[in-house]
Amino acid sequence: MYVPVEFKALGNITVDNTGLVRAGSSIGYGTVLITSIEGSDIIQKTTVFVEILPVAYMMLKPKPLGVEIQSSNVPTGYVLTFEPHYYDSLGRKFDSSAGKAALRLSRFDLTDMKTLQNEQFSIKSIQEGQTIVFYHDLENPNFANYLNFYSADGLQIEKDTLTIGDFICFSSMAKDGIFKSSGPVVLEPKSGIALILGEGIIEIAHEVGKQTTRKRIIPEQPVEVKFLAKTSKSQSLTNSDPSAVLSYPLVIKGRNVSRNSNIIDINSCDRKALSEFAVSQRTSFDCYLSFADSIEFTAYDFFKVKSSFDTDTGHYSCVIEVQSTAVVPSNIVDTDIILSATERQSQLSDTIRLSFKPAIQLQNSELHFSNLQTEVPLVITGVKDVLDSIQIRSSDPSLLSIDQPEYRHVSAIVFPVKLRPDYWTLEDGAKLSLIVTSPKTVQSIHVPVHVRLQLTERDRCTIPVREKSWFSVLLSFLEDYQQWFVTVLTAIITTTIVIFGSRWFWNAGIVKLQIMAMSFWQKVLPLVVV
Repeated sequence: MYVPVEFKALGNITVDNTGLVRAGSSIGYGTVLITSIEGSDIIQKTTVFVEILPVAYMMLKPKPLGVEIQSSNVPTGYVLTFEPHYYDSLGRKFDSSAGKAALRLSRFDLTDMKTLQNEQFSIKSIQEGQTIVFYHDLENPNFANYLNFYSADGLQIEKDTLTIGDFICFSSMAKDGIFKSSGPVVLEPKSGIALILGEGIIEIAHEVGKQTTRKRIIPEQPVEVKFLAKTSKSQSLTNSDPSAVLSYPLVIKGRNVSRNSNIIDINSCDRKALSEFAVSQRTSFDCYLSFADSIEFTAYDFFKVKSSFDTDTGHYSCVIEVQSTAVVPSNIVDTDIILSATERQSQLSDTIRLSFKPAIQLQNSELHFSNLQTEVPLVITGVKDVLDSIQIRSSDPSLLSIDQPEYRHVSAIVFPVKLRPDYWTLEDGAKLSLIVTSPKTVQSIHVPVHVRLQLTERDRCTIPVREKSWFSVLLSFLEDYQQWFVTVLTAIITTTIVIFGSRWFWNAGIVKLQIMAMSFWQKVLPLVVV
């Protein structure tokens, strides 16, 4: 419903029928009377006071971006909108002015400017650097000033050569937003973690609302694959522990790269996000194992190897694990192992030589002695270098002794284990054992020792008598004669039953004979009388 409105100006101002107020040529005040007539002849009136003052100065201010930036610099790719503001001598901003602002840039290669409607200007950051913006009023040349416009890289990474296989942790000056990419790269949109896969131009973008910052990178082919520590023969590899995991770090290096890490700007990375991202990616190289000498077995009969990435150190690595299901005997393998890593695209590789120390094996897992056999050989097989370092310790040296070892052949050594003469003093239930230690294979093996005494009469006479308490003598007596007591008690009970039983049967038989005799004479006596 249209409501007619009337405008009336008083003082040094004019107003048209749309409500546009224009100031006069002199300083002063004015009043605008606004009248509105609605239905039922309802009239509403209001008054607006207008003050006309001279302009003291002007300023150029940017409009809000709508994006929170963690810096005073403007990310490259962002567009800022500026508008001039005019102020009086008291610092009060004018609602309107007749001024006409103009801008001029000192660097057109770093920024791009456009003039918009309503006396507004847009400046786009193109490259890193500083641009001086000169702004002034065309109507009054005295109103002029300068503005420093700093452009910065919106996606920040270390200034270094990037190589295929590098992990990059991009960070943006703006909070929130998402990352996008194009080219031979894998990128996680939220965290900004990327992995370079190949050569070519890679473009990374970060978008927040309508603002976008971009970065272009060109990675190089690697020129070197290098293990960080060349392992000497004194550092060995063994298969004694099935749960052992051995990691050999390496780095993929580009030309003129001095860093020993394949993570760029690791300090800006979210470690948890980086770890999850790295696990889901395939490494750019492969690891291989082989024996230094040609033998009938392969290194994969004892070990398995895989490539991985350590996010804590920023190193790639070849990880060696022991084959838990190995069926091939390793204790006779006397050769080194060659570990190699090869980058797939460039075929660059590096190798290290590892001294293989196969685990020792015991031919008898436990030892059995008796008084008829007081010496038992403990046979251990392995390579000679490992066998020479074996140490054996007895749980009770006063009862068990280990003589100097002898080699049966190059891969088997025999330790004579003997019972000492005091073995007769061995307490019942006492346990003996040997501990076999192999420092070079990091093994410690427990060998139970069992002793069985087979005594003769002569041996019993020679057994030394040990002093015992009366209580122990009583217990020993009860234990030794327990069966004898049961036998005697059973015999006594049986004899008692037989005696009482026989008496009962005897008495019953006499009574029966007496009855039979009386019956006989009762029948025979009358016949005799007749």
